[in-house]
Amino acid sequence: MSGMRRVVMAALAGAAVIMPGCAFAAEDAAPAAAPSLQEQFSAASKAAAEGHCDTAIPLFEALEADKRVKPGSLPAAAISVRHGICLLAGDEALRGEAMIAAGLPTLEAAGPGFADEVADSSLRLGLLAFSRLDHDAAVRWLKAAARSDDLRLRQSARMRLAQTLQFDGDGAALTVLDAALAEVPEKSADKTAEKGDKQTRANFLAVRARVLMNLGRIKEAEADLKRAVDLSGGLTLTVSLTDVALRSDMAQVMLLAKRRDEARRYLAYTGAGRIEDSPFNRASYMGVPGCTGEPGLRPEDSAVVEFTIGSDGRVVAAQTVYSQGDYNAASAFARAVQDWFWEPSLIADVPGFYRNLVRVELHCSTVSGDAPGLFSPLWGRLITWAQPLAGAGEAEVSGADVRMETDSPLAASANAEAMAAQSARFKAQAAAKLAAGDSRAAGAATVLAVALARTDNATRHAEVDRAATLVAGSDPAKLDPATRAALAAIKVWAAMFTANEAARIPAGRSSISTETVQKRREAVLLPALKDPVIAADPLARNTLRVHLARKGPGGAQATNEMALLGAVVTDSELDDSNPVRQVALLRLANIAAKQKRFADAQALFARTGLSEQQCALLGDIPRLKSDGVSGASYPNAALEMGFEGWTQVEYDIAADGRTANQRSLIAYPPFVFGDAARDIISRARYDPSFRPSGSVACTGSSNTVRFIIPQ
Repeated sequence: MSGMRRVVMAALAGAAVIMPGCAFAAEDAAPAAAPSLQEQFSAASKAAAEGHCDTAIPLFEALEADKRVKPGSLPAAAISVRHGICLLAGDEALRGEAMIAAGLPTLEAAGPGFADEVADSSLRLGLLAFSRLDHDAAVRWLKAAARSDDLRLRQSARMRLAQTLQFDGDGAALTVLDAALAEVPEKSADKTAEKGDKQTRANFLAVRARVLMNLGRIKEAEADLKRAVDLSGGLTLTVSLTDVALRSDMAQVMLLAKRRDEARRYLAYTGAGRIEDSPFNRASYMGVPGCTGEPGLRPEDSAVVEFTIGSDGRVVAAQTVYSQGDYNAASAFARAVQDWFWEPSLIADVPGFYRNLVRVELHCSTVSGDAPGLFSPLWGRLITWAQPLAGAGEAEVSGADVRMETDSPLAASANAEAMAAQSARFKAQAAAKLAAGDSRAAGAATVLAVALARTDNATRHAEVDRAATLVAGSDPAKLDPATRAALAAIKVWAAMFTANEAARIPAGRSSISTETVQKRREAVLLPALKDPVIAADPLARNTLRVHLARKGPGGAQATNEMALLGAVVTDSELDDSNPVRQVALLRLANIAAKQKRFADAQALFARTGLSEQQCALLGDIPRLKSDGVSGASYPNAALEMGFEGWTQVEYDIAADGRTANQRSLIAYPPFVFGDAARDIISRARYDPSFRPSGSVACTGSSNTVRFIIPQ
């Protein structure tokens, strides 16, 4: 940015002519007491260059509104580009991107004097496109930046350009990297400069090795990585983030070369799998792409994705290091990780070093889509009520799919970024409506904000409670009974998260006391069923009955399970086709089959309307009887190297409760625990699920196996 600042500021001085036909005319100058255009521009540019964009942005906006700055002129283009660069660092990246792109052609046409500024701006746009996995835009802008006469800009652009091209399969990335390596001196009289050049060469060699890995040229990749590791100082007990990345890449190469012992040795030197009570497996949301839901993604595709977790628990950046597929597959895996997030309290104590570079092994899911959660019908009722009050169209919240799978509700969407933006907009709208004195509309907007948000349990509970309070405060007598009941039941729904969080054993690595959780659930749900508002509504009361009848973690027996489910099935006010009734019928069919009352089981199952492969229209998988851990052995290689970790495994559940078709979805660290986790899941047992033919009862269930070295 400094090169352009020198050129443009000089050009704008006083009433000087910038280019033929582009000038601030002297007669248009401001009165002497007021800052001149040059002074305003200088102040804005100085603030921007020093990183004070909160100061710079209003100054740029004032310049853009000044009639003395002619649209389409070089000054207007310079202001637009500078302003846009400031916006990139804030919440208006898309607007900033558009402003830079609009101003760049004019700067480029102005000649060589603006070349550095054009290259710098192109690099910024390329990095933005790279971060959001926009292949074509990244290639376009990074190629432009790579033509710069400035070596630093040129090499920075080449690095990201090669990473963008590495999955294209045509070797173009190697051409870019070879050109970059040719410009890095191998010897220098200045020892400090030579040390920096060694690290630069190591960085380019590491990316070159990744390209070769993805091309299947494993021996060449290994050679490049060995050179990179040597240039970085070799395998020592001192480790930087660069060292972690290099050693992780070498482990990947060794694995592809089928030298697993060497792979684990390099992985041991990364420090992965050595965080006590690692929270990485306890994300509030951790999804993987569907094998058929993304263009070019196949069931056999997998990837290793590297990412950074911010202090707010959200993924700051993610990129695929290795993939068996093309760019579409690689970007699908990285995009999935970009949506992950953790409760901030979970990762607060994790050292920044470990959060800055995390790698996981990913596979796509063969499941076409999870069933909505048990409380989804109640959420659907609330959303339908809230939309017109909040002034929202149906399409704006159609992506909200609030689930209730045991403890964790997830707002799942293929476009998490858009949903987060919508949630923030509704939250702001709620504040505006409340300030205007319309508490009911504020409550409605809060409902939509919560439905669309991915957030931690404490925030979710507080926001649901706030929505209910706002709506009730607006004269509950005027609120229709169905909406009042839905709000009351959803308030109970949110309260259960707090109950479960409180049941965690503080020193037990987030183990959950089965009896404590069950008691806390009953303490929340039993009084709620006596609430007159809930008791009067068929959907609300039966949803809570079914949830209360569910066995707790580890199969703890629910209170009066048969009576609760029977009440749901015989409730004449609940529609026959209601999915909550279907869940109750299925559970009763399972119980009847277990008691060898097969005719009753078949009749109950027939009333569900399910196919034999469906669990239920609402998420309700069979209950776990045995987790398969008993008798399992800790992987010897992992134990010897002190690795801890986890693997999320996807599998089917047969009607007899056995598991089948086990496959890893997510593994941390990569390559260590996958086989052992699949073996454990293969020995897990669930409650039998009645199916007339005795076939698979549920496809695409998943569970996470944690590997913890005994203390």
